[in-house]
Amino acid sequence: MFTNFDCSRLRENDKLMELVIIYKAIEALEKAIPLKAEWIPGDDPGKPVDGELIVLKDNKKYRFYAEIKKNLRTVNLPQLGLIKEKYNNLIVITEVIYPQIREQLRNRQINYLDTTGNLYIHQEELFLYVEGKKIENLLNEPVGRAFNKAGLRFIFYLLTNKDFIAKTYREIAEKCDTALGNINYIINDLHKQDFLRKGAKGAWYINKREELIKEWVVQYEKKLKPAYLLGNFRFLKDQQLKNWKDLDIDYNQTRWGGEPAADILTNYLKPAVLTLYTTEKRMDLLKKYQLVPDDNGYIKIYNKILNDYDRNTRTVNPLVIYADLINTMDPRTDELANMIYNEYLKG
Repeated sequence: MFTNFDCSRLRENDKLMELVIIYKAIEALEKAIPLKAEWIPGDDPGKPVDGELIVLKDNKKYRFYAEIKKNLRTVNLPQLGLIKEKYNNLIVITEVIYPQIREQLRNRQINYLDTTGNLYIHQEELFLYVEGKKIENLLNEPVGRAFNKAGLRFIFYLLTNKDFIAKTYREIAEKCDTALGNINYIINDLHKQDFLRKGAKGAWYINKREELIKEWVVQYEKKLKPAYLLGNFRFLKDQQLKNWKDLDIDYNQTRWGGEPAADILTNYLKPAVLTLYTTEKRMDLLKKYQLVPDDNGYIKIYNKILNDYDRNTRTVNPLVIYADLINTMDPRTDELANMIYNEYLKG
């Protein structure tokens, strides 16, 4: 364990911040369980892990490869699944893990430890599990207008259209369905959070693209998507689920999202949940596709959220497909989400 630890000095940069998290997490672990733990920093920048956590209990030593996260979100789960394929004894160490994420980590058999003392550690005969430690809202939620509804639309077009930022403010405002005066606030907020920078010739460019995508995915699910849910449905005849690709869809009005969209792009996974985005009216959908309203139905239909129907395709934009997959938090779609990201979104 660390001694004489000055947390205020360690907050000067990200690497030192990781040590703060490790120190607090080990301290919480040793308070919760009668054991000792020590940290070995990683010395290989090519490894996808940050170091090793050694747990000493009952005169036996257990070694875990550790991934340190300042914040742990739904969007991190597929990547952690990939790391676990290589390092089976993976442990995630972070400030705080909310109950829903903790459950998902356990479902994936990924060990975790947070600075409040919630933990799940399982290796051979060692099994440690502490749940229900009181947590506060420690995650730094994005503020300002960059991640409100208009800002999320702006970020979507920014990430999916390389020429978008060069358009006039009036064109941008129209695309984002917001007042002209909001655009300057959104751009300034993104600049302040270091997601937008100016080049040598004064043109804006995206910085930290991967982080911006991850933040957009989280906030899209929380702040934008829920208001557009038209309802949950099932087919009148369950046999239609197997033949969903045969539906006579007007793709000018209705597009696939989520699992079916990913299947169209990758032909990799048979969808269990069907997601549609549409401008068609509810009654027209019921009649046309022989749907029955069902709160637990396997078909989720949303009113059209984004103006991304300008492409000649059966699916919504890959960024939305990726967000749909990530936010299901279903381990079954982790690999599929990674495939979509690497093929269509990776910068």
